[in-house]
Amino acid sequence: MKKIGILDSGIGGLSLLNEILSQNFLAEYYYISDNENMPYGNKSQDFMLKRIRVLVQKLLDKNVEAIIIACNTATAETIDKLRVEFDLPFFGIEPYINYLNHSHDENLALILTEATYNSKRFQLLTQKLDSNNKVKIFPLKNLALTIEKLKEVPFSEIEKDVYKELSFIKKLKLNSLILGCTHYPLISSYIEKEFNIKTVDPAYNVILHIKNSLKLESTHKPIKKFYYNQNASDHWNYISIKYFSFFN
Repeated sequence: MKKIGILDSGIGGLSLLNEILSQNFLAEYYYISDNENMPYGNKSQDFMLKRIRVLVQKLLDKNVEAIIIACNTATAETIDKLRVEFDLPFFGIEPYINYLNHSHDENLALILTEATYNSKRFQLLTQKLDSNNKVKIFPLKNLALTIEKLKEVPFSEIEKDVYKELSFIKKLKLNSLILGCTHYPLISSYIEKEFNIKTVDPAYNVILHIKNSLKLESTHKPIKKFYYNQNASDHWNYISIKYFSFFN
Protein backbone atom coordinates (compact mmCIF):
# COMPACT_ATOMS: atom_id res chain seq x y z
CA MET A 1 0.00 0.00 0.00
CA LYS A 2 1.39 3.38 -1.04
CA LYS A 3 1.87 6.11 1.57
CA ILE A 4 1.13 9.57 0.17
CA GLY A 5 1.72 12.88 1.94
CA ILE A 6 -0.39 15.97 1.27
CA LEU A 7 0.28 19.46 2.57
CA ASP A 8 -1.40 22.84 2.47
CA SER A 9 -1.53 26.01 4.52
CA GLY A 10 -5.11 25.24 5.54
CA ILE A 11 -8.23 23.29 4.54
CA GLY A 12 -8.06 24.00 0.81
CA GLY A 13 -6.11 20.85 0.03
CA LEU A 14 -8.93 18.81 1.53
CA SER A 15 -10.91 19.48 -1.66
CA LEU A 16 -8.21 17.60 -3.59
CA LEU A 17 -7.94 14.90 -0.94
CA ASN A 18 -11.70 14.36 -1.04
CA GLU A 19 -11.51 13.69 -4.78
CA ILE A 20 -8.55 11.35 -4.31
CA LEU A 21 -10.40 9.40 -1.61
CA SER A 22 -13.35 8.96 -3.98
CA GLN A 23 -11.07 6.98 -6.31
CA ASN A 24 -10.52 4.27 -3.66
CA PHE A 25 -6.84 3.90 -4.42
CA LEU A 26 -4.96 1.35 -2.38
CA ALA A 27 -3.09 3.98 -0.38
CA GLU A 28 -2.72 5.70 2.99
CA TYR A 29 -2.83 9.48 3.17
CA TYR A 30 -1.08 11.84 5.58
CA TYR A 31 -2.38 15.42 5.46
CA ILE A 32 -0.69 18.36 7.17
CA SER A 33 -2.67 21.58 7.53
CA ASP A 34 -0.31 24.43 8.40
CA ASN A 35 -3.05 26.46 10.07
CA GLU A 36 -0.85 28.78 12.07
CA ASN A 37 0.72 30.13 8.86
CA MET A 38 -2.43 30.34 6.76
CA PRO A 39 -2.50 31.98 4.25
CA TYR A 40 0.77 31.43 2.42
CA GLY A 41 -0.19 34.19 0.04
CA ASN A 42 1.16 36.96 2.26
CA LYS A 43 4.38 35.13 3.16
CA SER A 44 7.77 35.64 1.54
CA GLN A 45 9.14 32.96 -0.77
CA ASP A 46 11.99 32.40 1.68
CA PHE A 47 9.63 31.85 4.62
CA MET A 48 7.39 29.57 2.60
CA LEU A 49 10.27 27.38 1.44
CA LYS A 50 11.70 27.03 4.95
CA ARG A 51 8.30 26.19 6.40
CA ILE A 52 7.43 23.64 3.74
CA ARG A 53 10.75 21.92 4.33
CA VAL A 54 9.55 21.37 7.92
CA LEU A 55 6.24 19.93 6.69
CA VAL A 56 8.01 17.71 4.19
CA GLN A 57 10.30 16.32 6.88
CA LYS A 58 7.30 15.57 9.10
CA LEU A 59 5.78 13.60 6.22
CA LEU A 60 9.05 11.80 5.54
CA ASP A 61 9.04 10.68 9.17
CA LYS A 62 5.92 8.72 8.21
CA ASN A 63 7.79 7.11 5.30
CA VAL A 64 5.60 8.62 2.60
CA GLU A 65 6.59 7.70 -0.94
CA ALA A 66 5.32 10.86 -2.65
CA ILE A 67 4.14 14.31 -1.60
CA ILE A 68 1.34 16.41 -3.06
CA ILE A 69 1.57 20.17 -2.58
CA ALA A 70 -2.15 20.88 -2.54
CA CYS A 71 -1.75 24.64 -2.81
CA ASN A 72 -1.34 26.67 -5.98
CA THR A 73 0.77 29.33 -4.25
CA ALA A 74 3.13 26.86 -2.59
CA THR A 75 3.46 24.91 -5.84
CA ALA A 76 4.40 28.05 -7.75
CA GLU A 77 6.95 29.20 -5.19
CA THR A 78 8.59 26.00 -3.93
CA ILE A 79 8.09 22.83 -5.96
CA ASP A 80 11.09 23.23 -8.27
CA LYS A 81 13.45 23.66 -5.32
CA LEU A 82 11.91 20.78 -3.37
CA ARG A 83 12.36 18.43 -6.30
CA VAL A 84 16.08 19.21 -6.26
CA GLU A 85 16.46 18.85 -2.48
CA PHE A 86 14.43 15.70 -1.78
CA ASP A 87 14.64 12.29 -3.40
CA LEU A 88 10.97 11.46 -3.89
CA PRO A 89 8.21 12.54 -6.30
CA PHE A 90 6.50 15.88 -5.69
CA PHE A 91 3.17 16.68 -7.31
CA GLY A 92 1.79 20.19 -7.42
CA ILE A 93 -1.41 21.88 -8.47
CA GLU A 94 -1.59 24.88 -10.77
CA PRO A 95 -4.28 27.04 -12.35
CA TYR A 96 -5.79 24.95 -15.12
CA ILE A 97 -5.07 27.12 -18.15
CA ASN A 98 -4.54 23.83 -19.99
CA TYR A 99 -8.34 23.77 -20.08
CA LEU A 100 -7.99 25.82 -23.26
CA ASN A 101 -6.65 22.73 -25.01
CA HIS A 102 -9.70 20.67 -24.03
CA SER A 103 -12.50 23.15 -24.60
CA HIS A 104 -13.86 25.36 -27.36
CA ASP A 105 -15.20 27.77 -24.75
CA GLU A 106 -14.20 31.30 -25.68
CA ASN A 107 -15.91 32.94 -22.72
CA LEU A 108 -14.13 31.85 -19.58
CA ALA A 109 -12.22 33.30 -16.66
CA LEU A 110 -9.79 32.19 -13.98
CA ILE A 111 -9.82 33.18 -10.31
CA LEU A 112 -6.75 32.69 -8.14
CA THR A 113 -4.90 34.22 -5.20
CA GLU A 114 -2.81 37.34 -5.62
CA ALA A 115 0.33 35.42 -4.62
CA THR A 116 -0.17 32.78 -7.31
CA TYR A 117 -0.93 35.48 -9.88
CA ASN A 118 2.28 37.36 -9.05
CA SER A 119 4.50 34.27 -9.10
CA LYS A 120 7.04 33.86 -11.87
CA ARG A 121 5.87 30.29 -12.48
CA PHE A 122 2.30 31.42 -13.18
CA GLN A 123 3.41 34.23 -15.48
CA LEU A 124 5.46 31.74 -17.50
CA LEU A 125 2.51 29.35 -17.55
CA THR A 126 0.19 31.97 -19.05
CA GLN A 127 2.78 32.98 -21.64
CA LYS A 128 3.13 29.36 -22.69
CA LEU A 129 -0.52 28.29 -22.69
CA ASP A 130 -2.48 31.49 -23.23
CA SER A 131 -0.30 33.89 -25.19
CA ASN A 132 -3.42 35.39 -26.80
CA ASN A 133 -4.99 36.16 -23.43
CA LYS A 134 -8.19 34.24 -24.06
CA VAL A 135 -8.69 33.63 -20.35
CA LYS A 136 -9.79 36.59 -18.26
CA ILE A 137 -7.72 36.42 -15.06
CA PHE A 138 -8.86 37.78 -11.69
CA PRO A 139 -6.58 37.63 -8.64
CA LEU A 140 -8.68 37.69 -5.46
CA LYS A 141 -7.40 39.11 -2.18
CA ASN A 142 -9.62 37.56 0.50
CA LEU A 143 -11.63 34.63 -0.87
CA ALA A 144 -9.33 31.80 0.28
CA LEU A 145 -9.06 33.28 3.77
CA THR A 146 -12.84 33.66 3.93
CA ILE A 147 -13.39 30.03 2.90
CA GLU A 148 -10.89 28.90 5.54
CA LYS A 149 -13.44 30.03 8.15
CA LEU A 150 -15.56 26.99 7.23
CA LYS A 151 -13.43 25.09 9.74
CA GLU A 152 -15.38 26.87 12.47
CA VAL A 153 -18.59 28.32 11.03
CA PRO A 154 -21.32 27.22 8.58
CA PHE A 155 -21.35 28.60 5.05
CA SER A 156 -24.30 30.88 5.88
CA GLU A 157 -21.98 32.98 8.05
CA ILE A 158 -19.51 33.67 5.25
CA GLU A 159 -21.94 33.83 2.33
CA LYS A 160 -22.14 37.64 2.24
CA ASP A 161 -18.36 37.97 2.14
CA VAL A 162 -18.07 35.30 -0.56
CA TYR A 163 -20.70 37.03 -2.68
CA LYS A 164 -18.97 40.39 -2.24
CA GLU A 165 -15.68 38.94 -3.46
CA LEU A 166 -17.28 37.25 -6.48
CA SER A 167 -20.06 39.68 -7.42
CA PHE A 168 -18.08 40.95 -10.43
CA ILE A 169 -18.83 37.62 -12.15
CA LYS A 170 -22.44 38.60 -12.80
CA LYS A 171 -21.35 41.43 -15.09
CA LEU A 172 -19.12 39.22 -17.24
CA LYS A 173 -21.70 36.69 -18.48
CA LEU A 174 -19.15 33.88 -18.49
CA ASN A 175 -19.69 30.27 -19.47
CA SER A 176 -16.92 28.76 -17.33
CA LEU A 177 -14.86 29.73 -14.32
CA ILE A 178 -11.53 28.00 -13.65
CA LEU A 179 -10.85 27.60 -9.92
CA GLY A 180 -7.18 28.43 -9.36
CA CYS A 181 -6.99 27.75 -5.62
CA THR A 182 -7.78 24.52 -3.78
CA HIS A 183 -10.00 26.43 -1.35
CA TYR A 184 -12.38 27.46 -4.12
CA PRO A 185 -13.82 23.99 -4.99
CA LEU A 186 -15.15 23.82 -1.42
CA ILE A 187 -17.79 26.34 -2.50
CA SER A 188 -18.11 25.36 -6.19
CA SER A 189 -21.76 24.32 -5.85
CA TYR A 190 -22.61 27.76 -4.47
CA ILE A 191 -20.69 29.50 -7.25
CA GLU A 192 -22.45 27.48 -9.95
CA LYS A 193 -25.91 28.07 -8.52
CA GLU A 194 -25.52 31.72 -7.56
CA PHE A 195 -23.77 32.86 -10.73
CA ASN A 196 -25.20 30.35 -13.22
CA ILE A 197 -21.78 29.28 -14.37
CA LYS A 198 -19.81 26.08 -14.85
CA THR A 199 -16.78 25.71 -12.58
CA VAL A 200 -13.60 23.97 -13.73
CA ASP A 201 -11.46 22.23 -11.11
CA PRO A 202 -7.97 20.95 -12.05
CA ALA A 203 -8.21 18.17 -9.43
CA TYR A 204 -9.26 15.45 -11.89
CA ASN A 205 -6.24 15.94 -14.12
CA VAL A 206 -3.89 16.18 -11.16
CA ILE A 207 -5.24 12.91 -9.76
CA LEU A 208 -4.95 11.17 -13.13
CA HIS A 209 -1.32 12.26 -13.35
CA ILE A 210 -0.62 11.01 -9.82
CA LYS A 211 -2.37 7.71 -10.51
CA ASN A 212 -0.32 7.05 -13.64
CA SER A 213 2.97 8.21 -12.14
CA LEU A 214 2.67 6.16 -8.95
CA LYS A 215 0.88 3.25 -10.66
CA LEU A 216 -1.89 3.39 -8.08
CA GLU A 217 -4.37 0.53 -8.00
CA SER A 218 -7.97 0.80 -6.90
CA THR A 219 -9.77 -1.36 -4.38
CA HIS A 220 -13.46 -2.19 -4.09
CA LYS A 221 -13.34 -1.25 -0.42
CA PRO A 222 -14.08 2.47 0.11
CA ILE A 223 -11.26 4.38 1.81
CA LYS A 224 -12.59 7.50 3.52
CA LYS A 225 -10.13 7.97 6.38
CA PHE A 226 -6.73 9.61 6.50
CA TYR A 227 -4.11 10.79 8.98
CA TYR A 228 -4.48 14.46 9.85
CA ASN A 229 -1.91 16.73 11.44
CA GLN A 230 -2.07 20.44 12.28
CA ASN A 231 1.00 22.66 12.20
CA ALA A 232 3.53 19.83 11.87
CA SER A 233 2.93 18.65 15.43
CA ASP A 234 3.84 15.21 16.73
CA HIS A 235 0.17 14.24 16.92
CA TRP A 236 -1.67 12.56 14.04
CA ASN A 237 -5.43 11.89 14.12
CA TYR A 238 -6.92 9.13 12.00
CA ILE A 239 -10.20 10.67 10.85
CA SER A 240 -12.89 10.49 8.20
CA ILE A 241 -13.25 13.21 5.57
CA LYS A 242 -16.75 13.63 7.00
CA TYR A 243 -15.09 15.02 10.13
CA PHE A 244 -15.22 18.32 8.26
CA SER A 245 -18.83 19.50 8.14
CA PHE A 246 -18.53 21.08 4.68
CA PHE A 247 -18.27 17.58 3.17
CA ASN A 248 -21.55 16.45 4.74
